[in-house]
Amino acid sequence: MMGKQAMTNFSGTCTSKVQSQTMANVPGAADHQMGLAVMLGQHKSSEQRWNNAKLTYVGTTDLVDGKGEQRGHFHNAHTNGDTSFGTFEAKVTTSSDDIMTVEGAWHFTGGTGSLSKLSGGGMFKAHMTSPIDSEMTWSGSYEA
Repeated sequence: MMGKQAMTNFSGTCTSKVQSQTMANVPGAADHQMGLAVMLGQHKSSEQRWNNAKLTYVGTTDLVDGKGEQRGHFHNAHTNGDTSFGTFEAKVTTSSDDIMTVEGAWHFTGGTGSLSKLSGGGMFKAHMTSPIDSEMTWSGSYEA
């Protein structure tokens, strides 16, 4: 009888660039904005399955006075052709020097190839290093 595979802990970083972004002011509030952004990046991790995987990140942001929430979907294209994908939810803060920080949780919802039975999740923190560049650290666990 086979036992359930143990969760594998892993972590890494991801450098990303905004590919497209739309922000709209919401009428009725002094500083209420909503936005949609698409970011492309590349992971670095000691866990070989995730090292050099290409990230596509699509998120919506709802901000009032520079604070709010972001949620969306991510898709990773791994170097062996497998994919992994999931959702995320985060809190957004903007510092006095307009540096946006996004911090929250992510969850795998599926994958392909050797990751077709993927499950797991974890935490992440990202900050914009320029108007179009982001640096993220992440950690979590998975089983495939």
